[in-house]
Order: sequence, then structure tokens, then C-alpha cells
Amino acid sequence: MLLKQDSIFATVKFKITFLYVVLLLVSSVFLMAAVEYLLFSNLIVKTDNELISLANILEHDYIEGGDEDAFENVNHIEDIPDFVIQTAKAKINGITIKRVLIEKLNGVDMYDVGASDGQRFYEIKVSFDGKVLDVESQELLKGADFLAKSFRAKSYYFGSSKVYFRLLSKTGEDIVHSDMARWLDALDEHTDFITSNIKQEFKIIKNKITGEQARLIHRRLEDDKILEIAIDISEQNEFLSNYGSIFIYILLAQLLVGSGIGWYVSGRAMRGVLRVVDTANSIDSADFSKTVPVGNEGSEISELVIAFNNMLSRIHLLLKEQQEVADNIAHDLRTPITRIRGIIETTVNTQPTIEAYREMSADVVEECDRLLIIVNTMLEITQTKSSLIKLDLEELDLVLLLQKAVQMYRPVAESLGINLIFESKIIACSIMADRQRLQRVFSNIIDNALKYSGNSNVVKVCVYENNNQVVVNIKDNGCGIASENLVHVFDRFYRCDQSRHLPGNGLGLSLVEAIIKAHGGECVLKSILNQGTECIVMLKKESHE
Repeated sequence: MLLKQDSIFATVKFKITFLYVVLLLVSSVFLMAAVEYLLFSNLIVKTDNELISLANILEHDYIEGGDEDAFENVNHIEDIPDFVIQTAKAKINGITIKRVLIEKLNGVDMYDVGASDGQRFYEIKVSFDGKVLDVESQELLKGADFLAKSFRAKSYYFGSSKVYFRLLSKTGEDIVHSDMARWLDALDEHTDFITSNIKQEFKIIKNKITGEQARLIHRRLEDDKILEIAIDISEQNEFLSNYGSIFIYILLAQLLVGSGIGWYVSGRAMRGVLRVVDTANSIDSADFSKTVPVGNEGSEISELVIAFNNMLSRIHLLLKEQQEVADNIAHDLRTPITRIRGIIETTVNTQPTIEAYREMSADVVEECDRLLIIVNTMLEITQTKSSLIKLDLEELDLVLLLQKAVQMYRPVAESLGINLIFESKIIACSIMADRQRLQRVFSNIIDNALKYSGNSNVVKVCVYENNNQVVVNIKDNGCGIASENLVHVFDRFYRCDQSRHLPGNGLGLSLVEAIIKAHGGECVLKSILNQGTECIVMLKKESHE
């Protein structure tokens, strides 16, 4: 079923929260699996070390042998007096001390020293004053006989339900074993180990009825008999199972809390987007002046808000330009259209001749051309200011471009009796610009300077560098502009009183300003009435670093 547009499941906030919860779930499960694996590995390593230790002891017992008392649950003393050992060794030569106990004999405390010479086991009773009171001995048990007693003793010590021991022949036949009632359904056939040359292996066996598991070691002895020891790992498995259950509860709580945190965090992150939405919804068709306040949700949201505000500013500017164009068309095109209408009416209402019609047609064409120039210029200004026209940028030499512009207008200046001077304080200057539009800019400015110079006999074009900018200064000593009119010179169709008697439409400087700003530059006009005008154009230099 498709989600409704206003459904909470379709919101970015929900999707971010859902993604956060999924990532939290996956990472938590991965972490649980890793921790469980480490715990299991550590428990197995610990169990394997216990098995190796028991196998080493039993292998030693199998080879060296011992006595029956070696399996009694006795407490050996730690600090053995030197005289006790010396007395025992002095009594029987070539013995190795195995243990020292403290016992009572006829109500008297004494040391019971257990020792072996490799053939017999000796119990030497030594008094506290260093005298030998009694000596008993017996032959050592070795091989399977000794292991049988050792199996029983260790099985009793660890518990027959926790461990079992077996000694197998090299063909896998059972020789001796401990109590194995609990593990009869888990016995291994040993086929792989028997037929291989492996010295030792570990594996896990499982009771087919109860499902309980044990860790098992096979150790091949010197005479190719096989020592088998298994330790129950049910407690380790129960521990891991409890760990898994606890982790699931923690995970559920974590997901619940994480969902709330994710919802809160995503809500904070989306505040900027919601502000954009609220502002967009509150904008009507006529007012694009509203902006979205920049918050602190993060650089990405701030960039979105700034981009949205910039878009609103461009739309606002475009609508303003559109309104100005409409107003200008309604106001400033009325005169030429009225003139055309008047020409036609005058011609029609008189007794027209062929010559009159020809004059009328020529006048109408002239006025239409003038209208077409005005409309095209207005459109170009509007499109340039609104960034709807893409500049054809190229690297060009501004000094060379100005020289050509001055050369083009020099005949005009000479016909007017004006000295057009070009002065460059730099040999060459590279900039990135639209050649055709920049030529139009300087042609417009030089044309205005010549047109409004009046009795002035000098127009000066100067170019120089100022830090990372190149500055073009075009100055005349003409009629100048009054200070109250100076702020309006870049408005469309604006013409000062001093210029109304001269040809023009008041769009030239508006176009100049639009093109210069589109190049990232600045155009400034300075003027003093009856003293002259100075037009300053500043453009960025091309960096070659």
C-alpha cells in the first residue's frame, strides 16, 4: 500500500529515526556477537588449559606411577623445615620428597614425609625434634593400574558429573575409565584421531538425549595408547545463554530509548527544514521579501537556509525588475507609441499623397526601431541583473580593449573638437570578462562623456591597478550632474534636465551598471554641476598564482 503524503512514515524525520534505530540494532547485535565470541573463546581456552594440565598430570602418573595414598584428599604444609627433609634423605638414600604432612601418632604430633625412589613409595615419620619414628614402604603402581586409581580419585575430586577419564588402546578399545554414566550417549568413536598421526586434539561432544556438552581432549601417549579427558561445559553454556538473554533485554531497552533519542535528534536536525517550509508556505504571490532565520542545527541546514534565502532574494529581485519593466513600458513607451499613432492619424486625416505615405512609413519604421532598441535594452538589463544571461567569459587584456575603444571614438571626438586622451599606467592587465558586453560598457561611457562634454575640449580615459583590482577612470569637463540627481543616474529611463534636449533613452548607465555587477565589479559616478563628470569602473584582476 502506498504511503500517504502526510503520513508520518513518509517524513524525513521518521526515515532518519528508522535508519538510526536500524544502525543501532545492527551495531548492537554485531557487538553482542563479538563479545559472546570472545567470552566463548576465553572460556574454551580456559577449559583447554585445564584439560592440558590434567592430561600432563595423568600422563606423568601413567609413566612414573605412585601409591594409593597419593590420591587422598590431604593438606600439604607449605613451609617445610629443612631438618625434616635432611632427616628423611639421611634415612633412605636416593629418594625424592613428594609431600610432607603433619599427623598424630599415639597422641604425639609428627611429620609424615612421603618420598619415592622410582621403585617404591616411602612414608617416613619424623618427630618435631628430628628423630625418625617409623618407616613404611610399598611398591609403586604404574601404567593403567595407577591411572585407574588416579581416575577414581580425580573423578571423586571434580565430581563424576563434571568430568570423566578414559584410557584407550591404540585401536580405540576401552582399557580403564572413570564413572561415565552421564556421558554414555555422547561417547566419540575416535576414528579420525586413531587413524591419524596427531599428538593431541580438542573437540566438543554432546549428549544426544540431554543436549549437554563437554570439552574433550585426546592425548596420544608414548606407547600409542590414547588418554581421553572430558570436562562438562554446561555451566559455560548457561552463562553464555544468560548473557544472551540479558543482552536481549538491554537491546530492547536500548532500542526504545534510542528511538526516542533518534526522534528528538532528527527533529532538531529538521528544524531548519521546517522553518524553510513554513516560510515558503507563508509567502504569497506578491511578497518574496521574507527570509528564513539561520539556526544552529548544523552547517548543512545552514547552507540550505542560506541557499533558500538567496533564491528568495533573486526571485524578489526578478519580480521587482519585472514590475519596473512593466511600469517603464507603461510610462516610457507611451510617448513613442503615441507619436506613431499621431504620424499615422496626421497622414490619414489630410489628403495623403504617395510621398506622404512614404514619409509616414519612414517615420513609423524609425520609431519602431527606436522602440525595439528600448525593449531589447530593457530586457538585457533585466536578464543581466537577474543572472538569466550567462556571460561568455574569456581571458582578455583590458588595456588593449580600452585602446581599441578610444581609437574607435577618436574620429567622433575630433569632429566635435574634443581631445580624447588615453592614459595607461600599466602595460597590460588580464581579466576574465565577456568581451562583447565589456566593449558595450566602455563604448556607452565614452559616448556619454563626448555627448555631455559641451564646450570642454578634453575627455580622458585612464586605467591603473589598485591592489587586486583594475580601475578604469573616464573623466570629462562637461555640464556635470546636480547632487540631487546623482543618486538616480543608474535608474532606467532617468534623464537629468541638462540632457533632455540630447538624443538618448536613459537606459545606457543602467545597462553599464548591470553588466559591471554581473562581472563582480563596481561602477561609481562622481559629478559636480557645471564642472564635469567622472565615471569609475572597478574590475577584478585575473590571478596567475
